[in-house]
Amino acid sequence: MPAVTTVSVGLGPLLVLLCALSRPGFRTTRPNPAELCCAALSLGALVGWWITTQAQTALALSILADGCAAVPTLVKCYRHPETEDRTVYALMALSAALTLITLPAWTFTVAGFSCYLLTLCSTLLILLWRRSGPSGPGTLPP
Repeated sequence: MPAVTTVSVGLGPLLVLLCALSRPGFRTTRPNPAELCCAALSLGALVGWWITTQAQTALALSILADGCAAVPTLVKCYRHPETEDRTVYALMALSAALTLITLPAWTFTVAGFSCYLLTLCSTLLILLWRRSGPSGPGTLPP
């Protein structure tokens, strides 16, 4: 069951990337240095994940890679909450919570990614909630 959550978390961003690459305006948009740094750290963690033979090390590097890739999203949720949909993050948090509830054993290898995902999505939801208010975006100044 934890693998289903992990695969779904990986497929979503892959589909977003493919959609972004297909847009004509994508080639004119340039990432800022912080986003490039997050991408480099994420790729480095993925390479480490690929070459390791230890499940716990691979999982830790996978979480690190995803965390580095999530930093621009965290910043965006803080600065421009109106551009994000809370429903997506709420459903991802629910998926992670349901996965954790169904686990027969709690080890880092089994529960690590779901715990990380629940923490990340909860953080994103808190940022969106605090910056946009319960009724919608734009109730607080930036």
